[in-house]
Amino acid sequence: AKDTFKELLDKDPHRLDIVDMYSNVLYVKEDKAALNYLAHHTVETDKYRPETCCVVGNFYSIYGNHDKAITYFQTDKYRPETCCVVGNFYSIYGNHDKAITYFQVGFY
Repeated sequence: AKDTFKELLDKDPHRLDIVDMYSNVLYVKEDKAALNYLAHHTVETDKYRPETCCVVGNFYSIYGNHDKAITYFQTDKYRPETCCVVGNFYSIYGNHDKAITYFQVGFY
């Protein structure tokens, strides 16, 4: 998957509709260098896109700055998968009321 996303972005560097999924792959693979590059690239291309916020959220999360990650993920709060990510962060922090709220939005 990682190579496929890279190929797609190499062919069309301004294509941002897939960068959130690509950043999830990089996050899971713990590829900090590629995620760092992708975050900077997406911010330079269009810093206000929801997909960019997801990439930047993954960037901060992989470096352990979960508070900033939550801030960026919350900007993209209208997509179910992002709500579930924020719910997970709040659950880890022990804020179960907020976690439940985000899970409910994400699942319904």
